[in-house]
Amino acid sequence: MRVAIVGSGLSGLACASKLIEEGAEAHVYEKEKDVGGLAGYVALGDYRFTKTYHHVLRSDRFLNDALNRHKIGVEWRNVNIGFYTDSKIFPFNGPLDLLKFSPLSFADRLRLGWLVLNTKYDERLSDVPVKEWVASKAGGKVYERFVSPLISTYFGSAENIAAAYLARRWSDESRYASNNLGYTDFPQLVDSYVGEIGEKGLLKTSQTIKSITVGDREVTVQSESEERYDAAVLTCPIPESKLLLRNIPQDVVKLLDAVEYRACLCLALRLEERISDYYWVNILDREIPFIACFEHRNLNPTLKGGLVYAVAYVSVKDRLWNIGDDAVCEEFKRGLEKAFKSVPKVEGWTLFRAKYGTPMYKVGYRNMPINPCPRLYFAGVYMAFPEIRSSGPAIRTGIEAAEKIMHTLG
Repeated sequence: MRVAIVGSGLSGLACASKLIEEGAEAHVYEKEKDVGGLAGYVALGDYRFTKTYHHVLRSDRFLNDALNRHKIGVEWRNVNIGFYTDSKIFPFNGPLDLLKFSPLSFADRLRLGWLVLNTKYDERLSDVPVKEWVASKAGGKVYERFVSPLISTYFGSAENIAAAYLARRWSDESRYASNNLGYTDFPQLVDSYVGEIGEKGLLKTSQTIKSITVGDREVTVQSESEERYDAAVLTCPIPESKLLLRNIPQDVVKLLDAVEYRACLCLALRLEERISDYYWVNILDREIPFIACFEHRNLNPTLKGGLVYAVAYVSVKDRLWNIGDDAVCEEFKRGLEKAFKSVPKVEGWTLFRAKYGTPMYKVGYRNMPINPCPRLYFAGVYMAFPEIRSSGPAIRTGIEAAEKIMHTLG
């Protein structure tokens, strides 16, 4: 069996690895010269680091399983997390810090703490606006002063976002992050997947696909040459998939049209020294151009100097998306200076742009089917709602697509 996989992020790499393990022939197509997608890596000096911030949650079973299988260790660290608002960083590492969070009244702090600690994911929350859910559980002020700014930084507005997104995030991420997070060598994981694929499959980088035609008996991929496959797995963002696909049913087109995105800008700054003792600071101030920053040195203390990621999610119509990389870097640096009062000497930087950075998890959001029509399969984080956007869900959807192919066509 021959399978074409479009995209070499963790979904595509995990899918190819699983197919090869099951005895299939996997060809991975990647339009960029580098592999890994959001987990792809760059080097500044002698240090390799991912283009976007990455860490490991203890609850992320599929990522931890992948690391174990590839014999890559995880170092668990107690980390400091904070929220920047009202010109100050407030520590947010547990109940006592929440009680000191002065932007909320004492009563609202108790209501927020109760909601976070008692949140349990319910799939019915996919059809409930986050505003309605939070206001009914903890009151309007908690929504207005804390939840709305937090959600809006990701999606532009919290008005039509599904409560399931926040409920799952709080029930998974918040409870584990406040204890500790894991550092691992993500570049090594990407290299290990590439090594597996190179042994028995084929990895085609810098490959521009012109079309993918889905037929009754085969799938035809047109790039530099024409190749025929038994199936195709698309792990690239949905708008890119739609441009490639030919001869697919109209009901599948409607599924593709239902997924919307926000773009991502992620600046990585290599600094002479670390910027603070916080690993993760959420930004609730709209005057700062990014929504969160991560000091990687506080997750990986063996790193010399500092490495700060600052990330923003924007509309492609926003000014920030349409200015040059140097201008984005300068604006982000000014934002860091406002939040941390000063920025250590910059030794290097890189800016990663993703036009389709995060799906919009609006009320009524539903995951794409893995196999919406014969011989066509999908994988990616947009299919893992309401799980948070992390490496494990990406890996899981790739594995599930491979298993579905083997069950259906193997």
